[in-house]
Order: sequence, then C-alpha cells, then structure tokens
Amino acid sequence: MLEAKTGGKHSAKLFLNGQLGSEQDTVNDVALGTTDFSILASNNLTPFSPSLGILSLPYIFENLDQAIAATEGPIADELVENTIRDSNTRILGWTYSGFRVLSNSKKPIKKLADLDGVVVRVPKNEIMIDTYKSWGSIQRQWPGLKPLQPCNRA
Repeated sequence: MLEAKTGGKHSAKLFLNGQLGSEQDTVNDVALGTTDFSILASNNLTPFSPSLGILSLPYIFENLDQAIAATEGPIADELVENTIRDSNTRILGWTYSGFRVLSNSKKPIKKLADLDGVVVRVPKNEIMIDTYKSWGSIQRQWPGLKPLQPCNRA
C-alpha cells in the first residue's frame, strides 16, 4: 500500500512478532540507523527517554479524551523533543490501546491499601518502579527483560 500511495517511491517490509528483537532492541536499532521505524509501547522507550514514563503510570488518564489531549498538546511536544534529545529517536505518532490499571487474580485494587501483600511486576521503567515502591507495593521486574542501555550519541 505504501508503494502504491507513493508511486513506488517508498516501500516497507514488516518484521512481526519480535523478529528484530525486543521493542527495546529496536529503539537502539532506530537510534543507530540500522532500522528505520519501530512501533512500540511508550514504556519500552522510557529507559531511553525517562520523561515518557509519565504515560505509564496507572490511572494517569480517566478516559480516552484525556489521553488524546495529553499526546496532542504542549505536553506531547515536550515529550517528543525530550525523546529526540535523549534517545536519538523521534516519536511520529501515538496509539491508544487502553489505560494502565492494576488488576490481579486475587482481589480488586481500588485504593492503595488494597496493594498490601500484592506482588506487582513492572517493566524496567524507573518511574513505574519508583511509583510502586512509593505505594509500599512489593515490585518485581518482569523476568527475562535484560537491562537497557540508552544510546550514546557521539
């Protein structure tokens, strides 16, 4: 479709299901110029551009309209500029696939006290880790995720 819409000027090849590595791996590849484009969750870009971590906090948005407003206004402009500066990558657009909430198979989580005794697994995203720690929740990082190294731009 890209070729057809651009008169053959541009083409794309899709690599699905992690064929090029993890989402975090593709951030490095984009920063180095070995991959042109990657679609990933903002929390997987956060280790490279920490200000994006704000988007990963549970309950930060009450509805889709709030999420869209945050990613289309001055806040989004700042997040994009920070990401260019911090990771040598550029955010081209935003998608919305739901909002982070706390759920588990044991009991409902409606207030901080409900976290007592609940183990929360979080990605290696400092703002998420610090948030859950500040709530007194025991956190574990997802098993199998390797430590991320922000790209050094020389």
